[in-house]
Amino acid sequence: MNTSTPTRPARVSPWIGVRPYGAADADRFFGRSTETARVVELWQCHRLTILHGESGVGKTSLLQAAVRPHLVASGANVLPIGAAAGHPGLPGPVVGALNPVSFAVLASWQPDEPAVRVLNASIVEFLQRRERFGRSRSEPTLVAVDHVHRAAPGSPDEPGLVRFLEELAEALGETPSAHLLLSTRTSDLGVLRHLTESLPAAVTARYALGPLTRDSAIEAVVRPLAAWGVSLADGAAGHLVDSVSAASAAVRPGPGDPAPVTEPVPLQIVATALWEARAENDMVITPRMLPDAEPALAAYCARALDTITTDHGLPTCEVGTWLRRAFITPDGGERLVRPVARPPEMTESLIRDVEDRYLLTRVDRNGEPHLRLRYPWLTTVLRRLSDVQLPARQRDPAECLRSARLAYAAGDLDLAMRHALSAMRLSRPEHQHIQAQAQSLLGCIAHLGGRHEAAEEHYRTAIGFFEVLQRLPEAGRLLAAIGELKLALGDKAGALEELSAAAQCAPDDPSVQIGLAHAFWYVERPQAAINVLDRVLRTDGNAEARRWRGEIHVDLDHAEQALRDLDRLGRRAPPSARAARSLALCMVTGGQTGPDDLEEIVDAAPRNGPVLLRAARTRALCGDADRAGELAARALRATDPPLAPLQSRQARELLRDG
Repeated sequence: MNTSTPTRPARVSPWIGVRPYGAADADRFFGRSTETARVVELWQCHRLTILHGESGVGKTSLLQAAVRPHLVASGANVLPIGAAAGHPGLPGPVVGALNPVSFAVLASWQPDEPAVRVLNASIVEFLQRRERFGRSRSEPTLVAVDHVHRAAPGSPDEPGLVRFLEELAEALGETPSAHLLLSTRTSDLGVLRHLTESLPAAVTARYALGPLTRDSAIEAVVRPLAAWGVSLADGAAGHLVDSVSAASAAVRPGPGDPAPVTEPVPLQIVATALWEARAENDMVITPRMLPDAEPALAAYCARALDTITTDHGLPTCEVGTWLRRAFITPDGGERLVRPVARPPEMTESLIRDVEDRYLLTRVDRNGEPHLRLRYPWLTTVLRRLSDVQLPARQRDPAECLRSARLAYAAGDLDLAMRHALSAMRLSRPEHQHIQAQAQSLLGCIAHLGGRHEAAEEHYRTAIGFFEVLQRLPEAGRLLAAIGELKLALGDKAGALEELSAAAQCAPDDPSVQIGLAHAFWYVERPQAAINVLDRVLRTDGNAEARRWRGEIHVDLDHAEQALRDLDRLGRRAPPSARAARSLALCMVTGGQTGPDDLEEIVDAAPRNGPVLLRAARTRALCGDADRAGELAARALRATDPPLAPLQSRQARELLRDG
């Protein structure tokens, strides 16, 4: 057999372009052996490791294609790399008010598990379970979360991120075997302060990932070619790397200056352009065949800006014109721009898109955040975009759906809707799975916007697609979402009908079964609700089912049964469960034990009817009739959520007896 025969399709590039390398690309990822060894060492030796670097420097690629594969090959107990943002595929009414960051991370740590299996689980419980049933308690459990900055698109004090970091701190404290790695951009290190400030410095390590050295860049160019049977002539790889380094340098290095480095993104752009221009029968690439770096970089920039302006509904050239005027001085130098100084049409969501395409980055100057061009070569290509001719390109509907989910996770519902509609418009008859998921996402967007009728319409359209595809569990989850919508609107009979149908479609889905129990509770069939939850807990051990059963028991005055469930929920129990537990404890002690944190629980959920009612009942048992009456009146007016019928009667009885 001729070993020089290519083992890959001829037109598939050995280099993957500007997207991050994944685990499946490990055989094409080279040039980071030193960095891989160092990150592996730090992760195994420290409870918390922080990997940081500028956008596009290769953090995700290093973790996915080098660090984790190395650890797996060595037999380490390492989970899949987690993602701090994403849309795991559950409709909004089913997901409810759970922390989206924790949910996304837990779902990505368990990619082979349906998302519903991690619904309402906690990171602490998950890691403790891994420790309890793992191979050895003395062996570290290595867990990582990538793109932590995406969990806080607006502020490092985003409530979801803060709760997530607090949960991580608790997990590290209660699970000695857990070793956590977090990856983020250097400019966003501040988002981690809620975690780092709670840990001793001795257990924390930081690693700054920089650009490639010249030798590493040459290795990254040369070694992937082997599987294609193609080689670079002597000097060609160095010439390509040097041309990229020169284009990326702000000034040309002089004698005695540090050795030039090569940024991975422009290297991938130019290498990919080389492959696209190469004739299929050219098995040896000579220096004369190498493309000029600048035209390849300009073409990438033009394509990226064209996509951004289209996605955000702006006129052609709008974003490029703003970048040129705002960030480049008249003499061709670079200028820093404060984010607050941008024009209103350049939204925060658009700026994130420009950052994600490696055109802008954030830096700190004198304690203030600023934006600047990501690479020096952008000062040249942005002024020459009019010379770039791009072929027409039809977007892929799957790409649009991915963009829609990212925008949804970032909270940009308008952009998410535009992407989802584009996915629908571009889909062909064979793309029914994309149409189903796009319609489901449009339903979630409508639900968050308070457009309940539109949400139901989108969900029903998606159900039709899923039924054609014979994916009944997905159809069942959407029927459950419609049922939850009807319940929120007061249509209890309609909700029970939808949720009963959902339970038949998805009998093994705990989220759907819990929704059915929810409906039984609101139509005053508490024993039916408990029976459903009993079945879920016999097969799944779902924390949300346990919470619901405990709360129903306490509202039925079954204090001891309630405590058996509520005592197992841990410190991260939601306010409704904490209020239920306080009431159950007070019942068991005959009013002799007054909880110290009851007002804190009320403050955490000031419009939650069940929380306010349980606090009122607790105060009444403790002899504080005035406060009990005040809380009962608030409970009757509450809307997030409102009281169930049985609870409303209890609140009115408190007011009457007071």
